[in-house]
Amino acid sequence: MWAPGTRCAIGPRRSRRTSSAFEETPFTRHGRLGLSAARAYDRELLSEGQLAELLVLDRVEVRELLDAYLGDVDEEL
Repeated sequence: MWAPGTRCAIGPRRSRRTSSAFEETPFTRHGRLGLSAARAYDRELLSEGQLAELLVLDRVEVRELLDAYLGDVDEEL
């Protein structure tokens, strides 16, 4: 697969995580897809259950994602 000597020239593979301080959050894990999902939920186009199926998450993870993007609904009341 690699040309002879290529591994010597570019060095060993590194982990994608370059920093031990990297913390996985809904923003880093889902990015723009999470934002689109949150907007669809906010516009009542998709339910939590539908988002859970589409994103292959459980409902708790979907709620965490929605809270991260839309904020806590109780704060607005």
